[in-house]
Amino acid sequence: MNRCVALVSAVTASAVFALSAVRYTAAWCGQDPARVAAFFADGGEPSGGTGVKVKISGFEEWTIGPDGLIAASLGHFDADDYDRQLRK
Repeated sequence: MNRCVALVSAVTASAVFALSAVRYTAAWCGQDPARVAAFFADGGEPSGGTGVKVKISGFEEWTIGPDGLIAASLGHFDADDYDRQLRK
């Protein structure tokens, strides 16, 4: 593969991933579990998802499978604050 083809492939993959991230964010913010679940491979699931509304800051660390879906997700957030909100 020559350098130009490799560069175009890398840019295309980045653009596809960025578009997927935008669509995932829209699904997450739309609070539609089915739309969020569609981004995960069989057996993959977000690290949260209790059905209880919480306001939390943090991020998810994803492992993307060969099918382009999220194979694993590890949440990073303030667990004490999250637990406190769940107990309300």
